[in-house]
This record gives sequence, structure tokens and C-alpha cells, in this order.
Amino acid sequence: TIAKAIGQQHDVYSPGIPATALAAEVVPAPGIALPGTEDALAELFVNVHAGKYLYVPALEFLVRDGPVFTRDNGLQRYSDIRPLAREEAKLGGPGAKGLAKAAGMHGALSMARSDPRIRARLEDFDADPYELNTPGGVVDLRTGAIRPQQAADRFMQVTHAAPVAKPSTGLLRFLEAIFPDAEVLEFMQRSAGYWLTGTRTAQTLWFLCGPGGTGKSTVLNALHHAMGA
Repeated sequence: TIAKAIGQQHDVYSPGIPATALAAEVVPAPGIALPGTEDALAELFVNVHAGKYLYVPALEFLVRDGPVFTRDNGLQRYSDIRPLAREEAKLGGPGAKGLAKAAGMHGALSMARSDPRIRARLEDFDADPYELNTPGGVVDLRTGAIRPQQAADRFMQVTHAAPVAKPSTGLLRFLEAIFPDAEVLEFMQRSAGYWLTGTRTAQTLWFLCGPGGTGKSTVLNALHHAMGA
């Protein structure tokens, strides 16, 4: 039992101090991490960086990189936890001296993974096919409305191009030269909008047919780049 364990600590480490007094010293209040422990460091890391990091079991730690979350392959989380570990170690407490060591920081990050403030599921990301993440904001593909990115957004994909009020005249001339039929050009515009959703509800496969050197590959390459492919 916990009481027996505390009594054993009293017998070995604290002669002359009643077990009840020892318990009052080392057991924190419910829900409060004991200072100078990996638990406290884990809580501090999440308090400071909850908006910057997420943990997905299938991908490990993700770090926010502008409008998207990417895998923390560069181990940036260790750079961010090091100064916190130094400060937490100054508070003293059980194991405080080991907090600034690699094992202590790794242990704290392992504990932080279970914190609901940073834990996420893979299916939480890019979940709405009609929300398009761009460098200029999030576009609602149903209405065309654009909103700023928000802290609660969960995106791992972003386009290369941001929306503009009017397309360039050079682009319009190029498209009109390749698709002189206005109905075909409108169809291509609607098709590109559908491709942005990433859905397959139309159950349709597109083929661009025509003589060589007429701009088909150029159009597709431009679309791929703009969409972030």
C-alpha cells in the first residue's frame, strides 16, 4: 500500500520523522504535479507549448510550421524543453538534478504525450474537404469566403498559391489560347475546384486529349504547383 511504502521510506531515509509527516512533504495535492519531477516538467512543457506541438501516436510529435503541422524530425521539442528543464530543476524536489539530463527530458516528453491538450488523432487533420488551407488563409470551397488561420486548425497540407482578387491577364490569355471554347474553359475551372477537395464523389477520371505542344502538360503542372502537389 501507499502508506506502507511511505513507512519504508521513513525507515530508510528519514529516521525520527513520522511517516505521516513525510507523506505531507512529498505527496502533492490531487491534480498538481510535484515540483522538480518529470511530471512537473511535462506539465510545464504543455502549458507553454500546447499551441505549438501536437502528439499523434501514428506520427509521434508534430510541430506547427506556419499554417501547417509537420513531423518534428528535427527534434525541435528538445530545444524547447531544455530551458524549461533548467528552471524546473532549480525548484528542487525528487529527481530535480536529473531533469536537465537527456533521460529526464525524454521522460517528461513521454509523459506529455498523454496530455489531452496536445494529443490528437490522425483523422483530425485536413478533415473537411471543403476547407482549403492556403498561405493567405483558409478558403471555404463552397462559398469562396476566406478566413485567417486559427490556433485550433488542424492542417498538414497547404497550397503553394494564395487566392487573389483577380487572375493575371497573362494567365487568362494563356488559358483562353489553350481552351478557346468558353464552355470548356468553364468546365476546366470547375474541375480544378473539385480536384481541390480531394474527394472522389464524382467517380470520374479526367483525360486531356489533343495534339502535342498545345499546353496540356503546362496547365496540369501549373495546377499541381498551385495546389501544393
